[in-house]
Amino acid sequence: MVEAPRVHYRSCMPRRRIVTIILALALAACGHRVPSVSEREAALEARLLAPCCWVQTLDSHQSPRASELRAEIRQRLTRGEPADRIEADLVARYGERLRAVPAGLDVEAMGALMFAFAALASTAILIWRTRLVARRPAATGSTSGDEDAELAARLDDDLDALD
Repeated sequence: MVEAPRVHYRSCMPRRRIVTIILALALAACGHRVPSVSEREAALEARLLAPCCWVQTLDSHQSPRASELRAEIRQRLTRGEPADRIEADLVARYGERLRAVPAGLDVEAMGALMFAFAALASTAILIWRTRLVARRPAATGSTSGDEDAELAARLDDDLDALD
């Protein structure tokens, strides 16, 4: 009877590690993609106010000046210019007032911060309300006839004492 050669588990380990590393690198590469020009354009337009009214951002404002700035942003991004350089140039032209979001602050981070603050405030209110309810004396659902008679007698005695 001929025995089959024995394959040791440890001999397969290097191959498994290599396959795992390759898969991990492939997944990491898929997760980090470069945003398209239209995505970068939309993000930049959402960060800047329209200089004609200083109320709406460029992505939602409808005026000739806002349309010109949107076209300029699109051209510059298409040519490969970084969004932060375009933003810095426009802020140099129109002033810091052009920024809808302060410099260095990420809109997503600001949203996460606001969510965390709302969650913290809700938790504090819930704890405060729970403690407030716990301090109240327990209300009795119904009283017996003897207790009612006793309370009526005490009330009559107190009223007689006042006369």
